[in-house]
Amino acid sequence: MIARDISIAKRHAMVQDALRGLATSLTAALEPPSLGRTVAAACRTLFAHDAFFLVLLGEDEHITLTAYTEDTAPNEDAPRPVAARIRTLGHHLQPVLRGEPLLLNREPLVAPAATESFSPWGFAERRSLSIMYAPVRWEGRVIGIVSLQSYTLRRYGPADLEQFQTLANHCAAAIARINAEASLRKNEERLRLAMQTARMGSWEIDL
Repeated sequence: MIARDISIAKRHAMVQDALRGLATSLTAALEPPSLGRTVAAACRTLFAHDAFFLVLLGEDEHITLTAYTEDTAPNEDAPRPVAARIRTLGHHLQPVLRGEPLLLNREPLVAPAATESFSPWGFAERRSLSIMYAPVRWEGRVIGIVSLQSYTLRRYGPADLEQFQTLANHCAAAIARINAEASLRKNEERLRLAMQTARMGSWEIDL
C-alpha cells in the first residue's frame, strides 16, 4: 500500500510539473503547428502515446484546421510529425462535440468493423487500439479536439482520460487566441476588399 501511495504521489507530481510547463509555454504567441507540437510534447511525457492530433473547430463544429499530427511508423518506437489532414469527424465523436471526453479501447482485429466511423490518417496500416479524445472548451463551446492514440491494447484507462482532459483545458486560451487572430485577419481582408471595390466604383463614376 505504501509503495502504491508513493507511485500515485509521483504520478501526481509529474502531471503537475507537465501542466505548469505547458501553461508557461502557451503564454507565448504560437502559430497552430507550434501549439500542436508543444501540446504533443507534454502528452508524450505523461501518456507515452503513439499518435497525436490537434484540430481546431469553427462555430459550426466542423474542422477549420488540422493544427498538428504525429504518428509512429512501423518498426519505429517514437512518434514523428506527419503531413496529415483530418477533414471530418466520425459519428463516434458526437459526445466530444458536446464537451465530453471519450475513451475507446478496441480489440486487435485484422480489419476495422464496417460500422466504425474512423477516418485513417498517418500510417494508416496500423490500427490504434487505445484512443482518447478530449474537447477543448472555451466560453461554452468546443473550439478544438485533441486526441492520443496507442497501438498497445488497453493502454489508457479512466484515470488517464481525466488527466488528459485537464491537459486539454490548459490549451483553451491559446486556441481561442489563435481563432481571434484568424478572425481579425479575415475581417481585415474583407475590409481591404470592400475599400478596393469602393475605389473601383468611384473611378467608374469619374470616367
